[in-house]
Amino acid sequence: MLPSLVNKSLLDWRRAAIGWGIGLTAFTLIYTSFWASVKNNPDLAKLKTGGLPEGMKKALGVSDLTTGVGYLHGSIYALIGPLLMIMAAAILGARAIAGPEDRHVMDLYLANPISRRDFVAQRAAALVGVLVGFGLIVWIIPLVLSQVLDMGVSAVNVSAASAGLFLLGLLSGTLALAVGAATGRTGTALAVTGVAAVAGYIIRALGDTVSWIHPLRWISPFHYYIGSDPLLNGFNFGYLAVLLGASVVLVVVALVSFDLREPTDDPLAAILAEAARTGRQPRRAELDRCRQVGADAGARGVPIRTLVAGHLAAGERVFAGLPGIADAASASDARAATRSMLSALHRTLDAVLDGYEDSQRLAVHATAEARREFLDDLLYGRGDPVRLAERAERFGVLLAGRHVVAVARAERPFTAGDPAIRQVEQALVQRFGHHNVLVADREGLLVCVLPSMLRGAPGELAHHLVGVLGTQAGWQIGVGRPQSGPGGVMRSFEEGRNALRLADKLGFRATVLHAADLLVFPVLLRDRAAIIDLVRVVLGPLADARGGAQPMVDTLAALFDSQGNTTAAARKLNVSVRAVSYRLDRIKALTGYAPTEPTQRFTLEAAVLGARLLDWPGTPLPDTE
Repeated sequence: MLPSLVNKSLLDWRRAAIGWGIGLTAFTLIYTSFWASVKNNPDLAKLKTGGLPEGMKKALGVSDLTTGVGYLHGSIYALIGPLLMIMAAAILGARAIAGPEDRHVMDLYLANPISRRDFVAQRAAALVGVLVGFGLIVWIIPLVLSQVLDMGVSAVNVSAASAGLFLLGLLSGTLALAVGAATGRTGTALAVTGVAAVAGYIIRALGDTVSWIHPLRWISPFHYYIGSDPLLNGFNFGYLAVLLGASVVLVVVALVSFDLREPTDDPLAAILAEAARTGRQPRRAELDRCRQVGADAGARGVPIRTLVAGHLAAGERVFAGLPGIADAASASDARAATRSMLSALHRTLDAVLDGYEDSQRLAVHATAEARREFLDDLLYGRGDPVRLAERAERFGVLLAGRHVVAVARAERPFTAGDPAIRQVEQALVQRFGHHNVLVADREGLLVCVLPSMLRGAPGELAHHLVGVLGTQAGWQIGVGRPQSGPGGVMRSFEEGRNALRLADKLGFRATVLHAADLLVFPVLLRDRAAIIDLVRVVLGPLADARGGAQPMVDTLAALFDSQGNTTAAARKLNVSVRAVSYRLDRIKALTGYAPTEPTQRFTLEAAVLGARLLDWPGTPLPDTE
């Protein structure tokens, strides 16, 4: 198992490593594959016999592109391959030590139970691991294609050239690592590595043609990489050992130099030193820098305990050597300097935590906005279903399963940031788990998306609404049917909303309305002309009753709601049983339908439901012709 810092380093560098890996793969694959189409090109022979001066052809590695060895040397191993390997290694090597200092987060790393030398060693190990991956790419692809395309290069010689290319990259990476450890500056590490690489290449390229440069070839890493022509002669273990040994020496230099040097980016050391020496507290610009440190830590998800521990550890590290404390003339002077230093430490820690909290608030706001946008697209059926399913996974929702949508309303509309929504969500998350619940407000409604396997969820939602809103808040819940996929969530949401609309029209008072129990009403409304005719023919004559049709329709509705019990219907209508009986007689006389007759009851009940859906007799029936 890899050490934790090696794992974290590989995780931090994963995007850069993947990007460079793809680039190296594409480069070696494309350029090596071109041999099949250019090996018989006469222009390559002309380039060999004429064209560029001999010295320039040697410098560029294109002396002979007519053979497989010459082509592989010129296209992969002479210039572009080393350039890509050096760039990738230098960037990662510079980031390894100097990167955290440039981002002002070195104290967060050193706050962990790890020595400074172990820190460098583990970062170097991660760097070597990434470069080994790059080395495998530039070895395997040319090795396989050279045999497939019959380039006339032995597998051993390709392996020798690839081993040299890997060690050249390793040398560049460890050079950037050592310079970064010594200076704490990423730019300096990249500049030194770049200058060294260019100088080494020029010495190698011109060493054979310029006499005064020729003796310097021994200091060029390119001489040890390709000076023995590995594609022709195979391994030169002495040269490869020089590259490997130089890389090991540079890692040792990085270990020693970093161990002897305090990080140069540490704003805290200078602030505390000034406070101990003069008593001056941190200025606004210094506190702003501390806030930025906290904000950077929050953006990367550093735990707050680690952040505080790192800050205090940095103060503890510099405490003993602070001016005014280490060289205090008396104990009272040392105490005064210590008080001033601790006050500055307190203020800087406050600034760091302020930045951290601001970063967390921004992250929460961004997540909330993303969540709101996702729910809008999900509930209203916007966007590509595949993309919706991918976005849903961020919020723990697997849209491939079946879900139900519960829609709640109250007398007071629900709004964004409503404490009631937060309390209900917290209760449901505690009951069913964070990955099973999505709660939000839409159109003044509380919307809850739940997996259909949580069968008690609507009742649980009702229970918590009672706890949050009370029993007198006039709330109701409409529950859609279980549906699959993003489109199913949208349909279940529509069914939940329609259940609440039907409750308004039909006067349903149940606290939880299931769309599955109300399927007959959409059927009635589907043929609007037929339901209008039914109401007009069956109930239309009630308009001639004394007081109009409304009391008669109300009486029929109360009777049907009471399962035909006239006493219960009278109680609902706040009238006497005799009055209910009189009205039922009048209904039979006017319409010809008796509510007490089983064969006629269904017709009357369907007509009453239609009247309630059409808001008749309050609203005149439209003409269907």
